[in-house]
Amino acid sequence: MKYINLLILLIAFLLHCKGDSREELQKELDRIQKETDLTLQNDRDLLKSFQKESYQFSSYSKTKEEAIQNYLKYLSNNTKNREENPFAFNRIELREILYPNTLGFGTSLDNTPLKDYEDLVWERRKIGEQKILELLESSKWKLIKIDWITKPRQFKVLRGFKPQSVEVSIYGKTHVISQIKQVIEHNGMFKVAIIAP
Repeated sequence: MKYINLLILLIAFLLHCKGDSREELQKELDRIQKETDLTLQNDRDLLKSFQKESYQFSSYSKTKEEAIQNYLKYLSNNTKNREENPFAFNRIELREILYPNTLGFGTSLDNTPLKDYEDLVWERRKIGEQKILELLESSKWKLIKIDWITKPRQFKVLRGFKPQSVEVSIYGKTHVISQIKQVIEHNGMFKVAIIAP
């Protein structure tokens, strides 16, 4: 993200420059582009080094529905330790399992430096979890129903299941949780992978 913002600023500045300044700025833009390309290539190489035929999740559920139930239960009971939710991919699992298998599938990971992408995903996760907690915190809830987008998506050796809606009952009223974006399955292990607003 910071590279993109920097490029936009430099291009705007370039449009207002004349003569030698414009050439110097063009050289600087070329240098930044080469650095960005090198960073992206190094990130791709790193992620490809994590690609395997088999992975072991640190903890997991036996079904996609159970994965969501366990995730929500842990989240609502452990509001202070959200980053350590064993039923959602942690930072290491995202980097070493999910990202290597989604690389090249048209996500922004394909064109964003890994560090920026990781920060963005994690910030979006925190916002999504906060929205879920606003609904579930300090209330008794019950999972009623999960509607799934019918066809799972294959990401190399992982299968991604996208919940269309997650319905919970709180004090007799039905509420929809839309922040759980992806549950991943691998060799019969299911785990919540992506949470976002």
